[in-house]
Amino acid sequence: MWYAANLADAYKLSSSYGFQYQHFSLDFAKLVNNRDLYLRKLNQLYEKRLAKDKVMYLQGHGAFINSHTLQINNKNFSADHIVIATGCAPKKPQINGIEYAINSDGFFALKKLPKKVAIIGSGYIGSELATILNQLGSDVTFLFRYDIPLRNFDEFISNALKESMEKQGIKLFSNHIAFEIKKIEENQFVIFCEDNKIIADVDCIIYAVGRTPRTADLNLETISVKTDAEGFVITDKWEATNVPHIYAIGDVTGKSLLTPVAIRAGRTLATRIFGGEKNIFFDYENIPTVVFTHPPIGSIGLSEADAVKKYGKDKITIYENQFDSLFYGVSDQKILSKMKLITLKETGKIIGCHLIGMESDEILQGFAVAIKMGATKQDLENTLAVHPTNAEELLSN
Repeated sequence: MWYAANLADAYKLSSSYGFQYQHFSLDFAKLVNNRDLYLRKLNQLYEKRLAKDKVMYLQGHGAFINSHTLQINNKNFSADHIVIATGCAPKKPQINGIEYAINSDGFFALKKLPKKVAIIGSGYIGSELATILNQLGSDVTFLFRYDIPLRNFDEFISNALKESMEKQGIKLFSNHIAFEIKKIEENQFVIFCEDNKIIADVDCIIYAVGRTPRTADLNLETISVKTDAEGFVITDKWEATNVPHIYAIGDVTGKSLLTPVAIRAGRTLATRIFGGEKNIFFDYENIPTVVFTHPPIGSIGLSEADAVKKYGKDKITIYENQFDSLFYGVSDQKILSKMKLITLKETGKIIGCHLIGMESDEILQGFAVAIKMGATKQDLENTLAVHPTNAEELLSN
């Protein structure tokens, strides 16, 4: 869906490059159908891999009977080691009339592009859906309860995203807390917010206010596996729960809700248990992450606020840069790229890197390797820049 949004944006800019089209339209149903066909192929591929590796694959609900046994589809299965990897589900906000809204699963079930959509929640998913739908042609209203979206990111990035969204025509409503949704007529809704604020005339409402762990129906209390107040399974650095042979990985632990984290944690756990590397564990420090907004965001390490809290303001040095990507050079429509490095003043070691702009998703991967290895600002300056690219701006920052 993000790539589709990128294509739509490229079309809007193409006339500046001299391209002329008589008609431009989006067959949303075809996009959805082709996307779903691709996903079904992926599902089948994974099933074939499981069969090839002689993994027993069962579809159904599983729950613990005792610490070594699960009941799945009324049959019992026992094992020496058990891994809980049930992930999370979209959290439903306590709003009257929330049944008129859909979550991210509902977004992927849409067969028709909504004309006027309101999005409640400004984390990863809410921010991504707001910019994707806007690029595809929906009139987007974006509600969030604080001053800026992506509040857990460096403020430099959050403010840049807000500025970019406004420039793209997304209607931003900060400090809006929804408490009721009313259906006026078929496919027409009104959102009532605190302080007498009203969002009217929308035909689709999407909520994206966080994720909740799928642990409620596992009977964890039967085997005394500890969870926190929200239901996330508590684990140590070895991915182990308080029950010695039961582990948990991925979103269900609440550690870092990212697909690659779950994959790496699972691989590391398997290597330790069955691969003979008894002391191996996954290092959760300096995890790179990307938000697929338009433009994309890349981030690794500490935010400025966290760096100040950890080291003190006088112990860090901040480098910031902003520029127009060459892609927008011939166009009047420009979306700024912004970059920020946070370093330790004494050594120059990079402890934070935050990007927003074209290709930030791809740029971050290479710089994440360097930062994980302990790169310094001097290391970047000693590296020859590849010109003309967006990435070179990090070297000359």
